[in-house]
Amino acid sequence: MEDNETPVIKQVGERVSRLRRNQGWKQKELASRIGCSLQQVSKLERGRWVPRVSVLLRISETFNVTADYLLTGRGPRHPGIDLRLRERLPALDRLPEPQRDSLVLFLDGLIMAHRYAGKLLPAGGEEGGPQR
Repeated sequence: MEDNETPVIKQVGERVSRLRRNQGWKQKELASRIGCSLQQVSKLERGRWVPRVSVLLRISETFNVTADYLLTGRGPRHPGIDLRLRERLPALDRLPEPQRDSLVLFLDGLIMAHRYAGKLLPAGGEEGGPQR
């Protein structure tokens, strides 16, 4: 059966199950994190329980994905994406150009510092030593 033929609630359950397994959690741990019973999580993952909107929102917050992703499979789905950053993009885009330029330079520096954090450079000051 293709995705467009699979009932939506079954697709939601499959996504929740995949996200949970990617975190290395048991159903019991997910149930505790979202305030549901183990039986409800089990039924949800099998497509046999339709959760309330409030539960879907708790699930999306727990996995740091959008409710749209849970329902449709579209949108940010990587559990590591920080939606706080994505939510700020429209406001950042409205900043005056000089402030956007400064922000980009700051972010580039922060990213570069993160990439090289903990890496010690050899005595010559260049990675891999002197090149000739």
